[in-house]
Amino acid sequence: MNYLKKSSGPFLKKTIVLSLLAFLFMCGHKLAAQQYKMAGGFRIGDSEGVAIKAFLNEQHAAEFLWTFRNTGMQWTGLFEFHAPALVERTEGFYWYYGFGPHIGYNQGLGCHGDCITQDTTQAPGGAIIIRESYNSSKQNYFAMGMNFIMGLEYRFISLPLTVGLEYKPLIEFFNRSQFNNQFNDFAISVKYTFIRK
Repeated sequence: MNYLKKSSGPFLKKTIVLSLLAFLFMCGHKLAAQQYKMAGGFRIGDSEGVAIKAFLNEQHAAEFLWTFRNTGMQWTGLFEFHAPALVERTEGFYWYYGFGPHIGYNQGLGCHGDCITQDTTQAPGGAIIIRESYNSSKQNYFAMGMNFIMGLEYRFISLPLTVGLEYKPLIEFFNRSQFNNQFNDFAISVKYTFIRK
């Protein structure tokens, strides 16, 4: 009984993952993907928040993100290109890539005036002791830059949902250090297609 209890956790996780992959494969193999004009939902990753995507035509879409990153907040606009990933067997999968600007703020430690203050005292015997302290507080820093995005999206057949895995590196021209880049923003997005074709 103890062996069954210990091994049931990993076995159950593997079963769920394999069942999900099989389900996605069968959906893409047998039925056509659900087309949509607009969808809204959320993304979970290095930058998390709300996402709204609107198609301009069959291949091009505009996506707007309201996300939180580095204890700050950003607004992002993206222009994206979409194309079927695997036409023959999985009609529900679509590649997409694009670019667009963002604006917002990040939060970090900073100081007003002198960052370091010194306190001098004289110990018994004549020795002088100098103590330094760093005067810092949390401050907001204006941030603006350019984003690039690429991802893989699955459009469910019978449900008004899409699930995507995406990578969104960015370069900031104005930040606390004047120039910043981030290449670790991987995220999972889930959207509800509330305007469908």
